Amino acid sequence: MIPILALIGRSNVGKSTLFNWITRTKDAIVSDYYGVTRDRKYGNFTLKGKKITVIDTCGIDNIKNIKNNEIIQSFLAIEEANIIFFVVDAKEGLTSTDKDIAKYLHKTKKKIYLLINKVNNNIIIDNFYTLGISDMYYINSDKKSLFELIKFCFMYFFKLKNQQVLLNLKKEYHRIKKYKKNNKDIISYIKIAIVGKPNVGKSTLINYILKENRVITSDIPGTTRDSIYIQTNYKKQNYILIDTAGVRKRTKITGIIEKFSVSQTLKSIKNANVVLMLIDACLGVSNQDLLLSNFILKSGRSLIIVVNKSDKIKSLNFNLIKNNFYSRFSFIDFIRIHFVSALSGKGIDDLFLSINETYSLYNSNYKTSLLTRILKKAEEKHPLPFIYKKKIKMKYAHIGSRNPFTIIIHGRKLYDIPCNYKRYLICFFRRSLNIFGFLITISFKENKNPYVYKINKNYK
Repeated sequence: MIPILALIGRSNVGKSTLFNWITRTKDAIVSDYYGVTRDRKYGNFTLKGKKITVIDTCGIDNIKNIKNNEIIQSFLAIEEANIIFFVVDAKEGLTSTDKDIAKYLHKTKKKIYLLINKVNNNIIIDNFYTLGISDMYYINSDKKSLFELIKFCFMYFFKLKNQQVLLNLKKEYHRIKKYKKNNKDIISYIKIAIVGKPNVGKSTLINYILKENRVITSDIPGTTRDSIYIQTNYKKQNYILIDTAGVRKRTKITGIIEKFSVSQTLKSIKNANVVLMLIDACLGVSNQDLLLSNFILKSGRSLIIVVNKSDKIKSLNFNLIKNNFYSRFSFIDFIRIHFVSALSGKGIDDLFLSINETYSLYNSNYKTSLLTRILKKAEEKHPLPFIYKKKIKMKYAHIGSRNPFTIIIHGRKLYDIPCNYKRYLICFFRRSLNIFGFLITISFKENKNPYVYKINKNYK
C-alpha cells in the first residue's frame, strides 16, 4: 500500500510550489497567474525508504461548478488520496470558497491537514480555526519545519504496531519482485511522448487509450500546460503516456507560462523512448511539424507520425491527402505514418503495433559479427575509392551507443571517406537490418599503428 497525498485548495495558494518542493523537481509550473495548473500531476517522494505519491491539482474556485472539467480532476484526486493537504492563503485570509472546500473535505472522511501558506508576523490567522480542522500547520521559508510536518503526517503508515500495513507492504514488494523476475519483457515500461501543435488531439488520444477522461480536452488551443506522465497497460504491455503542451512557432509563443510549457515538452521528448507526433489531417503538414520532427530525430528518439482526425476527410480526397503527407516527409522516408481517429479509435491498434516494433528494433542486440558481414557486403557492391594511391580499409563494425543509435566502424584512413559513401553505408545498414523509425549515425574510428612509436624512437 503506497500512501497518496493530494494538494487541494483555491487557485494561487502555493500548491504547485509545495509539489515541486516535496518531489524535489520542477515539474509543476509555478506562476503568479490564476489557473495555471489544470490536470492532475503525479510525483513521488521517498521517506525512510518508503515511497509516497503526491498529486498536484488545479485550484477550486467554485466548488458548486461540478461540470467544470478542471474541478472534476481535483475531485478525482480527493477520492484517490489517503491524506489531504488543504492549502490556504494567509495573506488573503479566510474566504467563503475555503469554507465550501472544507465542508466537502469533511464529508469524505479523509485524513486532512490544514496548511496555512504565506504566513508573516503581521497576519492574523485565528479565523482559520472555524474550518474545523484540528491538524493545522504554518508554512513559511523554513523548509525543515515542512519536512518535519510531512514526516509526522505519514508516521502512522509506517509505525511498527500497525502490523497489517507492514504485512501488506511486504507482500506487495515480494509479489512485484517475483512478477519482475518471471516477466522481464512485460514489466518494462515503454515511454511514449505525444507531441504536436496545439489542438491536434493529443489529450483526446490519451483519454481513448485509458478509456477514461484522465486529462482535460477542449476545442480551445493551449488547454494542456504541464507534461503529464500516466502509467497504463494496453494489450498486455506496460506504457507510460506523456501528454504534452502544444508547440507553436517561436515567434508566436507569448508569456512565461507558454515558454515553460514548451520547454517541458522538449524535455519530455528527450525522456521518452518513442515519440508520437500528431498532425491534424484537415490542416496538413506545416513547417513547424517539419522542424519538430527534425528535433525529435536529432534527439536520438524513435518517431512515428500520427495523422489524427482522419475520419473528417472525405473518401474522395483521402488518397490525395495521404500522398501529400508522404511527399512532405519524403526526406525521412524511414518513418511510419499512421492515419487514426482519437475519437473513434480507428487505427489505434495498428499504431501500437508500430510502437512496439520500433521500440524493439531500437533496443535489439545487433552483434558485431552481423554488422561486420553487412559492412563487407556493402563494400563488395560499391568498393571504396583510393586516396593518395592508398586504399581505405574498413575492418569491422559494432554498436557504439543507443542515444543516438550509432554504428562505429574501425579501419584505416576512414576520415578520407566521402560523405556520399557514408550516406550509402547508412542506407545499406537500414535496408539490411530492416530498421525504421529512428536515425542511424555512423562514426569512424581510426586504428592506431602500434609500430609508429617504435619506428620514430629508433629514427631518433
